[in-house]
Amino acid sequence: MLIKSTSFFYHSFITPSGTYAIIFLYLASVKRKSNKRFINNVQVIYIFIFTLHFGIIFIAIL
Repeated sequence: MLIKSTSFFYHSFITPSGTYAIIFLYLASVKRKSNKRFINNVQVIYIFIFTLHFGIIFIAIL
C-alpha cells in the first residue's frame, strides 16, 4: 500500500516536468538542425524520459 501511494506520487510529480522537458528538448532540436550530435543527444534523452514515464506508470498500476 505504501509503495503504491509513493509510486503514484512520483508519477504525478515527474509526468508534468517530463512533458515540459520533452517540449523544451524538441524546440531546442528544431532550433539547432545543423548540429547532428546535439539532435542525437536529444533523441537519447527523449527515449530515456519516455521509458521512465512508462516504468513509473507500470509501477503505479502494480
